Amino acid sequence: MTTQRRQFLGQLVGGAASLVATACATVVPAQSAAPTPAPTPVDPKWDLSWTDRLSSGMHKQVFDAPEIADGTALHQARMFYVNYKDVYSTPETDLRAVLVFRHEAIPMVLGDAAWAHYPFIGKKVTKLKDPTTGEWAQRNPFLNAKKDDKYALIWPDGGLDTLMARGAIVLACNLAFGGFAGQIAQRTKQPKDAVHAELQAAIVPGVTLVPSGIFGVIRAEQGGCAYIRAT
Repeated sequence: MTTQRRQFLGQLVGGAASLVATACATVVPAQSAAPTPAPTPVDPKWDLSWTDRLSSGMHKQVFDAPEIADGTALHQARMFYVNYKDVYSTPETDLRAVLVFRHEAIPMVLGDAAWAHYPFIGKKVTKLKDPTTGEWAQRNPFLNAKKDDKYALIWPDGGLDTLMARGAIVLACNLAFGGFAGQIAQRTKQPKDAVHAELQAAIVPGVTLVPSGIFGVIRAEQGGCAYIRAT
């Protein structure tokens, strides 16, 4: 009985090993999803012109940022550009990076004016310090990076502004944006509509609001982008 049991277990192990070997032999490299035709939008208030830019480009990647996470989305997008140039000599015009800021990452798409007007964004909300002074940030520390910043959070060529200059598409979740405006209004005892309008005017030029961050991610994937969670 012992000998038969060993023979039986040996056959099982051998069969499993054979299946694993076969599976490994047929694995193919991960590739971007094939573009999927999207329905025609019926609500003109949403700017979907960014989706047209997905129709061209050899390599496409969406970076999903539900958190600030020390600017992880920016670091990952920068490496996308740097590594494809180093490895394949791919020009930036052949790359399509889509960054989607949602949930707790909304302050990253607001310009310096909003951070200066509401200093608690740096001290209380994001707990981020200014890369030049080392004090609580009263400007967006993910913009206008300088080469010799002692407390730099980003590379000079990997800030929100410089990535957009390189061709990156930057989206922001409208739901999270509205929620953030509501928090500011409640904290400062101001009308929510007034704060919402003020913050909307302070969005970094080039950033596009989308109905939700989830919509932005899904639509980017439909346009052929591979997905990575930037946390």
